[in-house]
Amino acid sequence: HSHNTHRRFLFSVLLSVLFFGVMFCDQAMSASSPGESKIDPHKSMLRSRDRMRVMAKPDLIISYASGYVKCAPNGTRTVTIKATVKNNGLATAFLQKIPFHIIVSAKVGWSAGGGKNSPNLVNPQQGGPALLKAGQSWTTTMTIGNVQYPIYSGKNVPSQSLTIRVVADPLKRVSELREDNNVKMAYVKQAKTTCPK
Repeated sequence: HSHNTHRRFLFSVLLSVLFFGVMFCDQAMSASSPGESKIDPHKSMLRSRDRMRVMAKPDLIISYASGYVKCAPNGTRTVTIKATVKNNGLATAFLQKIPFHIIVSAKVGWSAGGGKNSPNLVNPQQGGPALLKAGQSWTTTMTIGNVQYPIYSGKNVPSQSLTIRVVADPLKRVSELREDNNVKMAYVKQAKTTCPK
């Protein structure tokens, strides 16, 4: 009988300790002094989910860009551009939603500038797959013709490099993790100022 009484006493002491311990923790969580904020586990979980949603976005980049220049019969140049678009994010990029399915575009110019270029230069654009999964890449080629060497007045003609600017998602219709890394530049040195006609 005394053994059972002793056991009941210990059990009641244990319950009292647990009760006051829970109350102390609850007060510590709910109390707030100046400069402190209350901890809300539900809000904290929502913030974590929001961070996960932000991280789980596609991220389109140009992982590779190059150009090849060939003289055309009319004395101008034809530039063939090779570019690789990569989804560097953690979610699928649904590219079929882009108007006119323009996934990548390019623009050419000259490094020194200042000269007159062809007035009817058309910058190429290219469509592609309906989607790019996370980590997936797609390579394409674009061609731009009638590229003229800049015309300068006087004898001092600066040395030139053809500059190629390639852009992924040029219409900015894909919501990405980063929007500041869609461009890649490539440079092609030009040994001759003119192409034979």
